[in-house]
Amino acid sequence: MEDVKQYLEPTEFFDFHKKRVRDKALEITEGLKTDKEKAIVDSLFLTGYVTLDETVACLRSKIEYKKAMDYARRIDRQSVIKRLGYLLSTVGIQCPSEYSSGLSKTYVPLDPSLPKRGKYDPKWRIIINRVIE
Repeated sequence: MEDVKQYLEPTEFFDFHKKRVRDKALEITEGLKTDKEKAIVDSLFLTGYVTLDETVACLRSKIEYKKAMDYARRIDRQSVIKRLGYLLSTVGIQCPSEYSSGLSKTYVPLDPSLPKRGKYDPKWRIIINRVIE
């Protein structure tokens, strides 16, 4: 956990608390098993640890989209907000325009591990560089 914390800004590292286990201080997430919204946002921010398909499957389960968007805003990374908004729309959850207004004009790839080629989504400013099933 310490290695990850070294690379995160304070605004990106939240909802964690310290817990003593056998005289060792560990940092664990408060909602590790119950807070799907935080896990979804973390998967879109820390790409490469969870596949996009797994993130979409989690989005298809019942989630509180406002809570997920609030987490994305707290991380303060437009790429995460854009990916989350686009993915929510693909699973049938339409976010109010307040979430897409004010986004930068820069387009980001849906899947950052793939080339930046594909159709462009003008609302969320996403390059749709892979198919979501």
